[in-house]
Amino acid sequence: MGSERGAALIHIGIAMFVLMAMSAFVLDFGVMWMARRQAQNAADAGALAGAIARAWDEPVDDPAPDGLAHQSAVAAATANEVFNEAGGVVVTWECPAYVDADAHCVRVDVHRDGVDLDGDPGTADSNPVPVFFAKLFGLTSQNVRATATAWVGAGNAAECMKPFAVPDLFPDGNPAGYEFPGYTLDEHEGTYLMLKGGAGTQLSPGWFRLLDLVGGAQGGAGGVEGTRNQVRACIPELHETGEELPDQNGNEASIRQALEDLYNLDPTATWNPTTKKVENSCAYSHTCQKYVWGSNGNQTVADPGRTYSPRVMALPLFDPAHYAATGEIKIVNIMGFFLLNDADHPLPSPPEFRVWGVLMSQPGLLVSTGDGDVPENAAFVKVIQLIR
Repeated sequence: MGSERGAALIHIGIAMFVLMAMSAFVLDFGVMWMARRQAQNAADAGALAGAIARAWDEPVDDPAPDGLAHQSAVAAATANEVFNEAGGVVVTWECPAYVDADAHCVRVDVHRDGVDLDGDPGTADSNPVPVFFAKLFGLTSQNVRATATAWVGAGNAAECMKPFAVPDLFPDGNPAGYEFPGYTLDEHEGTYLMLKGGAGTQLSPGWFRLLDLVGGAQGGAGGVEGTRNQVRACIPELHETGEELPDQNGNEASIRQALEDLYNLDPTATWNPTTKKVENSCAYSHTCQKYVWGSNGNQTVADPGRTYSPRVMALPLFDPAHYAATGEIKIVNIMGFFLLNDADHPLPSPPEFRVWGVLMSQPGLLVSTGDGDVPENAAFVKVIQLIR
């Protein structure tokens, strides 16, 4: 009978081989999926950052190869490392086939696969993801890649709307001749507009109706403090095009004071008519303050996460023909309105009630309402969405 000494070594060897194979599968496969998720995060961040820049910093049909949109996308994508190092980044303006041909898109591809990205065959523009146990089986690396596309869409809804409903642009003296859209971002961005109030004012461009956006809550319906809060604080409710809003008879003194309070939240902000942007805002230094909705006091709290000036107000534009015929305020568009206060464009002062501002784009939301769509060229409200 032969000796059985050393038989266990065979079983141990087989077991070690199986365990190493399983370790290679578990560890290296796990590394690959972790890197894949990180690459997707990087692509998502780059696409969103590029789309934000296309919306407000470089809103042109063909962004420059090294312009703000491209720089923003690359910076955000490379800031999100893929397995401890930045991936290779490719930025294009390609839109998916199901998106309108004239839409503004940003596509970001993030590579960690050793592929040549810049056309120079002598260099690799990204490093593959390493392997550990899989080297025992002849594998030296593994490749991951992710893609994301974001677009700048035409929004039709906004939160923090202010209670000044303005008629959409129509032929002066003839609201029945109104054709939608009246005001458009393409044609009227940067336009100085005077809102006119006061008793006896006739329906005309710039005339406004004071809204009751809270239905009596917090003293809303005509209350002095309620009206003041609706102007200077953010009402955390969503309003969209196609919606009908109730009006109210407001207290002009409270409105004047509320506008002054709102202006004083960002007194250093200025409008640059060349770039059509707000400059020197507290939003850029993350030092803004805000009034808290529901508080009737004068106390403000820090608002460091704010991304645009508190003096930019979301104002509803309503159908003047529908109003003239029915007295109903039906929203057809929403515009950004940068509140002014300078020698030529002062805050309201008795006996006249005039509010000066500049028409501009406004962050917002896209809501499917059926009859509330706003054409791309007319939409002041911009929405950024990941679409792939």
